[in-house]
Amino acid sequence: MTLAPRLLGLLLVLLTAAPSLAGPVKSVKGRILHDPLGINDEDAVGLAYPAWLSQILNQPRLEGQPATLFFKDGQAIAVSARTVADASLTTAKGTKTLLADTRILITGVHEGQYRVTTLASKRVRGLMSPAQVRAGNVPSFGDRIGRFLAPVLALGTKARKARVFHPDGHTFRATVTPVLSGEFDATARKLEGQALVRMGGGIWRQRADGGNSKLWDTLSLAIRFTSNDHPLDSMVREGDQDLLVASWSERFHHFFWRSLPKTNQHDFLDNDYFPAMPYAIDGKPVWLRVVPVRAESQGKNRIEKFRDAIKRGQARYFLEIQRADQERWHRVARLDFTNEVDVDQEELKYHPHMDGVGITPTGTISAIRARVYQRSQAQRDKARAEREAASSGLKGGLEEQRSDD
Repeated sequence: MTLAPRLLGLLLVLLTAAPSLAGPVKSVKGRILHDPLGINDEDAVGLAYPAWLSQILNQPRLEGQPATLFFKDGQAIAVSARTVADASLTTAKGTKTLLADTRILITGVHEGQYRVTTLASKRVRGLMSPAQVRAGNVPSFGDRIGRFLAPVLALGTKARKARVFHPDGHTFRATVTPVLSGEFDATARKLEGQALVRMGGGIWRQRADGGNSKLWDTLSLAIRFTSNDHPLDSMVREGDQDLLVASWSERFHHFFWRSLPKTNQHDFLDNDYFPAMPYAIDGKPVWLRVVPVRAESQGKNRIEKFRDAIKRGQARYFLEIQRADQERWHRVARLDFTNEVDVDQEELKYHPHMDGVGITPTGTISAIRARVYQRSQAQRDKARAEREAASSGLKGGLEEQRSDD
């Protein structure tokens, strides 16, 4: 075939495809406005909104929230979102579970369900309950840094065969009682219920003899505030609030030179705990901390001491909140530990951005941490699947050998 017929064929293909190539999909990032409806970016001025998208964006809780809007030929066609719980996605091939805090796009509404598509390399499309989805969420500078760091820490997870940080831990149940003082009463009431708390060292595993490491370490509390209407397990439900705190310094810029020497790694009830990064409530910046009621307890290591404190009814912490422009700390919730619970540590995943009661992490470090947690958790799931597959193959080989015998 000569060059001319080839060029003619290519031209016909391009002419045929022209309607679909016209008007490429573009995006704008900004905060959601309600009057008039839109995104506070000049590129969003004049966009048309289909009824389904207008209804989603007009939800009162979304005003002022960051979001990415996608449009084509002057028509908005999708909005960024994330799952707010472990969510069921109904696809053409069946049901798939998406972990909490998975980033997705809302592309339409069908019979009361959101049409969504995942943003992973292997995209999946399907229908999801609106209760499990929240529109918003835009990539930030911290998110881009997190994308760079996530593969490195995922390799650390693979090499260690456990979490890079907080490699082992024990899980406990606590009842959560609101403390009303007039300052954060709405938040306090939302926290009422129970909490699943994973407690452990920040860097080193516990020794084989049950003792603590002789090296400096931090202690960590991963807390999931949830309702009383279900047993505690690894599932994330709508309205859950995760809070990750450790015995490091109140502000992240003090972390490296003040955290390790300050920690008493032999006693969970002899340290104050901080997320070391700012949060927001109703759009206003706040700082958080979790402080124990100091108590004497018996045991050869920190876990035995904590179990003894539970038996004595002395294992108690308070969640406190401080407005960024004030010095006073306000108690908003009391956590009374009741018992140790058996939860699959590999299935249990905490999500830094899970803000079901409206305590929302902010800032660059927070964005980095969210991305790193997601990648590390995916690596743990992959490693577990590989172990189970290898174990299944070994069992199959043994059964085959027995049948031959």
